[in-house]
Amino acid sequence: MNYYKKLIVLRKSNETLIYGKYGSFMDKHPEIFAYSRSLGGKIYLIVLNFYGNTPPFEMPDELKGYTSHVVLSNYEMDQSRLDNTFEMKAYEAIVYQLD
Repeated sequence: MNYYKKLIVLRKSNETLIYGKYGSFMDKHPEIFAYSRSLGGKIYLIVLNFYGNTPPFEMPDELKGYTSHVVLSNYEMDQSRLDNTFEMKAYEAIVYQLD
């Protein structure tokens, strides 16, 4: 439950996540839902695995030039989550800030 409280606080306190332009990624992936929100030079990438499987995730090409920071995750922080390619955990949700 603590994760959801943090998620609500993050969204309510962040104009980019509220008003930012929506961008969709990995539209054809059967398990991963990924999208961005951008506003005033700030970019967030939200990556969600809605299934109990562990699908591979690859950072979309158009976002690979950015440095990513994990802002929030429903799992313990793992350094591999900062790589451009990694295996997602079951039902994993990650919010990245891209610089």
